[in-house]
Order: sequence, then structure tokens, then C-alpha cells
Amino acid sequence: MSFPYHGLPDWGLTGRKATVYGLDDLGEAVARLGSPVVWDRRGDVFWIETFQYGRRKASVLGEPTGFKNSLSSFLAEHGAYCMVVRPAAGIGSYVVLRWFHPLPPFGGWGHEVWWSGYDLGGKVSFSMIYSDGSTMWTAQAMYDVPEKKLYLLGPLGVLHEIASDVSLLMGLGVYHIIKVVADFDTGYYKRVILDRWEYDCEKYALCSEESPIENSLMHSIEIRRTVDSTCELTIDTLILTQNEL
Repeated sequence: MSFPYHGLPDWGLTGRKATVYGLDDLGEAVARLGSPVVWDRRGDVFWIETFQYGRRKASVLGEPTGFKNSLSSFLAEHGAYCMVVRPAAGIGSYVVLRWFHPLPPFGGWGHEVWWSGYDLGGKVSFSMIYSDGSTMWTAQAMYDVPEKKLYLLGPLGVLHEIASDVSLLMGLGVYHIIKVVADFDTGYYKRVILDRWEYDCEKYALCSEESPIENSLMHSIEIRRTVDSTCELTIDTLILTQNEL
């Protein structure tokens, strides 16, 4: 299941509706669409992907060659498929999934992912990169599985540790939920949700740099191997939200 930009219908309950603004009761709409973070409904659904119709818009990169990238129905929760990736052998190898959206509006954005890991010896990063033709802002939460720590990417590439001793059960079909919320108007994070924990991150600035890339929003998920393990990552559902408070 994958919805068009803004994720809203041309017709509401009482007549025509613009596709830029949210429904009156977006909380119920998000729940009906199958949002993993059902308790955090402060944004309007912009885009949702459950791999119901395959990979489609996702691009996959990895180094070195030999990484795994496949669709699987075995562990799918919401759509017909989920996405399974595994870096090639060797410390430092990685795989990244990326999606691009043109001309999105500024404001508060949320990146929400339902994911699981099997023998996941590495770092998993969840990013949004917003470009306006002169500046590129990056909002990224990174969970270090072996260290059990959660980080945010700040200016000049500095990592800020926002939580330690975050122990997550890893196994086939054991899904976890993460949501990263940032405001590209102010250049600051808002909050990060990881399973039952919510972290207030409003004091942390986004990473920013000059960039000629025209108006676009790119979001990505990366797994980077740091220890010798199977290191398999499964992605089931992704949701982008706008107008986040």
C-alpha cells in the first residue's frame, strides 16, 4: 500500500478537500492506515509504504558488493511483503534504502518505521534530508545495537547520545517502532520515539550544510555492520508525516 503525496482524498465527508491540508480527525485516519505509532498522531499523513506492491520507489545502495536486498512475505505485517536487507561480509559494510519526494513544504516532519533485526550486529540509522536549493538539513536517529545506545546527528556530523542502556529484543518478526520528528523551519529536532520511550529533543540542532540540490525530501534507512554477525534488517512499514507539532 503506497499513497500519493499528502495521502489525503480529493473528497471528504462533506465535499471536495484540498490535498495539502489534513482531515479534521487525522488521528483516526492514521490509525486506520495502520500507523505503527498509534499513540503519536500529531502530524498529517504525507506518504505511507507497506511494500504491498513491491519495492517501487525505493533505491538501494551498498558497499561492498554482495549485499542482500529482497522482498519477503514470510515476516510481512501490513502489506503483502516486507523488505529484507543484509550487508556484505566484513566490518564496515553497509546497505541503505532511500526514497525521494519532490517539492515538499517546510515545517515539522516525521519519519516513522516498523523494523526488526536478526542477529543485528551493527548500527541502524533513520534519516530525513531536506534540501531547498541552497541548504541541506539532515535529521538522523541512529541506534547502536551492540552498545544499546541511541544517538542524534548534529551540526558538523557530531553525534549526541540521547539514551543509553536501550535494550531491544532482536529476532525474526520481533518488530520495533521508531519515529524521528524534526522542524526544518527552525532547524531543530522535536522528538524521537523508540518503542515505549519518547525523548524530548528540541534542544538539538539539525546537521546542515550548503547544497545545490533543488527542493526535495529524501528519507533513508541504513544498516552498517560493526561486528561479525548475520546482521539482517527487515523493514515492514514506513510513514512520512507533515505539519508535526
